[in-house]
Parts: sequence; C-alpha cells; structure tokens
Amino acid sequence: MTKKRRNPQAEDGEESDGDTSMEEENERMMEEEESPEDLTTSSEEDNTNNSSGPLPFLDTFYSLSSVDSSERSRAALALLNHCFFTSDKVNTKDASYALKRLFNGLCSGRAAARQGYASALTSFLKISFGNGSFTNIQKESQSDDEEEQSALQFLRSRLLKTTDPNQAESGKFGKRKKGSEERDYCFGRIFGIMSIQRSGILASSVGQGDDVQDVVAGFANDLIELYNYKKWMREPAAQGIVTLLDSFRRKKEDGKQKTHALVDYVVKEVVVPKLLLSEESDVSSDSIDQRSVLIQSYSPEQLAVAIYIQSSGDTAPFPLDEPILSSENIPVLAEALSSTSHVVHPRTHLVWEIIWSYLTASSSDQSQKRILVETCPLGNQSASEVLTELFQTVTLQSLLGQTDKPTKQGTTTHERRALALTLVKILVGGTYTSCITGPSAIDLDNDLLEKVILSPTVVQRLFLDVICAGAGQPKQGSNQHMLKPLANHVLESMEESNDVEGDDLKRRLSLAKALLMCEPRFDGRTKTKTVSNLLFFDGAERAVSATEVETMWMEYVGFLESRILSLPAQSESENSDEDEQESLQRSRSYEALGYVDLLFNAAKQILRMSSSSDKETEAAAFDTFKSSLTQRVLGFLLASAFFDCSAIESKDE
Repeated sequence: MTKKRRNPQAEDGEESDGDTSMEEENERMMEEEESPEDLTTSSEEDNTNNSSGPLPFLDTFYSLSSVDSSERSRAALALLNHCFFTSDKVNTKDASYALKRLFNGLCSGRAAARQGYASALTSFLKISFGNGSFTNIQKESQSDDEEEQSALQFLRSRLLKTTDPNQAESGKFGKRKKGSEERDYCFGRIFGIMSIQRSGILASSVGQGDDVQDVVAGFANDLIELYNYKKWMREPAAQGIVTLLDSFRRKKEDGKQKTHALVDYVVKEVVVPKLLLSEESDVSSDSIDQRSVLIQSYSPEQLAVAIYIQSSGDTAPFPLDEPILSSENIPVLAEALSSTSHVVHPRTHLVWEIIWSYLTASSSDQSQKRILVETCPLGNQSASEVLTELFQTVTLQSLLGQTDKPTKQGTTTHERRALALTLVKILVGGTYTSCITGPSAIDLDNDLLEKVILSPTVVQRLFLDVICAGAGQPKQGSNQHMLKPLANHVLESMEESNDVEGDDLKRRLSLAKALLMCEPRFDGRTKTKTVSNLLFFDGAERAVSATEVETMWMEYVGFLESRILSLPAQSESENSDEDEQESLQRSRSYEALGYVDLLFNAAKQILRMSSSSDKETEAAAFDTFKSSLTQRVLGFLLASAFFDCSAIESKDE
C-alpha cells in the first residue's frame, strides 16, 4: 500500500509513520548531530549548491525528518534563513511558530525526525540567544495569562509540557498516549535537553542570573526521572547527565569558578541524593561496609555517573568521598561491568568510555592520543595497577571464564566474548568515540600490552579459539565461529592503529611478540598476515626510516633466539607423572620448532628484500644489514645444532 505524504503544516507530534526499535533509538542518541556551524552558513552557498533553490518555510519541517543527513541540513538551513536572515529584522512570528514545531518534532518517531529536529533546535537557540531576538520570540509564544518567566525557565517549562504524554495535545478525542507513544515522548525529552545543552546557552548564561542553577538542576532531575522510567532509558539518561555536567567543566578559565560552583551544587543536591543513594542509605554513616553494599548495588549507568564525578578529583559527598574505581572495589563491580555485554559491537556501554577517560589523559603531541595517568584522579593508586586488576577480573574471569585451574576453562557466551574483543581492540590502540573525549585512541605501555592485555590466555580464547573454530571440517563456511569476522577486524585494527613513526615500531614489535608467545604459528593457524604485516615483512611502503625498521628486525631475531633457548629449560612439575612430562616435552619441542621456522623465514624474507631508496649509500647500508643479520641467524642455528641447549636456564645467565 502506498503511503501518502503528510501535510507539511500538520503538527509533527500528532502522528508517527512507524515505531523504531530501542537499539535504533539508542544509536541515534549516540550519533553526533549536524554541527550548528554547518547549519548557519550563508544562504548564498546553499543556493549555489542546490539548483532547486531554498525550501519553502513549511516544507522544511517535513524534510527535517529525512534519513538523508544532507537533506536535513538543507531544511534546517532554509528554516534558519527564513526566521533570522531574510530581512533586516527577525521574523518573530514565524520564529515563534518554528520553535513550537521544533519542540513537537522531538516527539515524532518518524524516520530521523528526532535527530533532525534536535539539530535544528540547537542552531535555532544558539542564533536567537546570540542576536538577542529570543526575548521577542518568547513574548510571541506566550499567552497573556501565562506567568512571567526567564528565557531558560520558559524553555524548560515548554519542553516539559510538550514532552509530557499526559499534558500534550493528544488528538481530537484527548485519549491517553499508547505505550509506544509514551516512549517517543521520553526520547523527545532527552533529545530536547541535549539540544538546549549543545546550543551553549546554559554555559554562557552562568553568572548572569540565579535561574541558571535552578534550570540546570531541574534538567538533571528530569534526566534522573527518565533513568527511573524504564531500564532501556538508563544509558541515554546517564549519558545526558554526564554530558550536561561536562559542558560546564569545559568552561574556559574566565568562568571556571562559577561553573564549578554550579556543578558542585547539582552533584550534591540532585545527582548524589536522587541517583547514587538508596532510600535506606544513612548519609550520616559512611562506614566501609555500607559503601561496599551500596556500590555493589549500582547499575553500570550509576557507576558511569559516579566515576565521571570523581574524575575531576574534587571533593564530593558520601559515597563519592572515596574512589569507586579501585583495585579493592573491582571484584565488587565485576558483575555490573560484565553485564554491559548486551550492548552490541561496535559501540561499548557508556561506563567504559568514562573508565577510559578516568584512567587516561590527553597526550601533548596528538589530540586523539591518550596515555595512562600516573595516579588516579581520586586516591593515590596507580592507574596501571587499576587497569591491570580491571582487565584480569572483568575480562579474563567474568567475560572469558578463566578459572584458577589452568587446565580447566570456565563457560562464556558469544556476547561476553564480543565485549572482550571490543575492549582489547580499544586497549591495543583502536580508535573509539567517547561522549566526553570525542575520537580517541589509548596508548598503553608495551609491557602492559604483552603481559596483560594480550596475555597467552587472551590470545588463545579470543583469537585462536574463535578464528580456528571449525577448521579442517567439511563445509567450513557453515561451521565457522560467528565471532570470526569481529576477531579478524580486531587483528586488522592492530595493524592500522600502529602505523605511525617513532615509538610505534616498538609497539608493533610488542604486539607481534604477544601473539607469538601464545602460538608461534599464529599467522598460519589463523590464515592471516597479522604478524607479518606488523613487522613490515609484507614489503609495503612505510613512513619510517630504514634504520628504525632494521633495529626492530634485530630485536625480533633476538626475541626468537631467546624463546628457542628458554623452552627446553622451563621447569617441570614434580607431581606430574612420566606420561605428562613426556607430553609436555613434546609440546615444548613442537613450540621450539615453530620459533625456529620463524627465525629461518625472517632471515629469508629480509634477504630477498631490496632497498626502497634510490641512493647508493642507503642501498649499500641495507645490503650490509642483510648480510649481518643472515650471518647471525646462520651462526645461531649452527651453534644450537652442535650444542645441547637444554642446560641453559636463562638468557641472562
């Protein structure tokens, strides 16, 4: 059946062409809206790029719901031009009508209505407050019998009225909204609050009146009510609270004192008592037992808000006076953190974004690069110790089911393993987008990568067990693990996220060593070229100097030699019987042969390479390096062939 186009003059909140799933709503909430600067460009540029000319005023409201982002941007630009830039003065009457329609459109479930109307509302408020025309627009929108309000109070009251399913106009018969429509109104409210926040009018109004504090506290309370409405509203509402508070923390130095006082008020008077304290909590008693019980009852969203508040390092009331994210509390938090596996790839739950921002700080050389802080913002514990405990407890034990017995593996699920893969991708340097830090990439210490993040257990359970599942069986396509594409994607991200000059060569070597420590035949078993590409054996062009790559290759050869010598000397268990010892010896011999093959192939591949430089001196230097490396490898293989290396206990000795 063909669906007729709706009348552009109809109110957007009155009907919906279909419902969308909860996941789609959350994804839209996490998406980055069109930039207000993009929407307020000159109308002359728009007329040049669109031969059809600007949209008629009333048609813009329909186009704001389009799934095409360019059409939404064009519609928003036409609306703003009509209201503010078509004549010498602001078209107050049409601007007042547009404000009403923008609020109503937030509650529409049709197509991309919420995203389009929220973006347009953000730019509308930014322009109207910037040129001082909002006062007249407010007067035009209010009736004579309405009480006098400030601009911010008016916006909040109008938003609450428009997004309240009981007070909003409900059609000709005045019936109560259905459940799905109530959901649309809840999402409309959270989109409206975020639009007002992103417009910047709240942060810019600090210090200009007493109503700002009350309005911000009111918005925080509204978001907490949304959090308590339904479980699927918890994460968007928690992200709204974090984003709202963060917009004031980012205020420039000239207004930091006043904005910090506002944030402190909202945290102490609204967030902590209404979101982080249970009704049974005794605020006067801050015992360790009560704090532990309270933290254990927190949802992932409550943890996200609590950890974000503590990330500033400022004093906060109980239970935030002691660090939530600490080595002592992580076993208590493990259940809540592992429950976030229901959030599908590639997005992770809000709490993980907050944890990364809590443990890391922006690097000075690159805006997206983040490094571990020495000590956590609250308390004196090392961030490296906290991350190690967090990864071992949550990822290894809760998500991957590691047990105390090495020979016995616990149970896990595809969802939990997918979350573990995503966390590993982020921690090895993959780019992720945070609502606090934006596009970011974590740069961890190489030792931490080798010993913790890519330990043999992690590599075995996340990569080998997944990618090699069903190998050697008929109809491999139907028997392959459902997480194999994700595991391959994580391996590819390891190569792509570590292709910069300088210290990243050591990082690439550390990643390759971590994979080979688990399985020397890693590339062969996974049918990938991950290790080969990390070590530049693929022959592709690289942006680093030949000398740096040669140094990395020499260190790689030294690693292989060390592994070959160390395997026969590993201690055997006194309690194992002869059969177990014989099986263990065969396993070590097989592993040692794998490293011998790697050593031989490395020398062979390097020997076959030619210098990429046209300069004769650099080409001659590369030939000298190849000769030196080849002699080293041949000398080692000949020496190990004629001497018994089993008595060597360690390379150092």
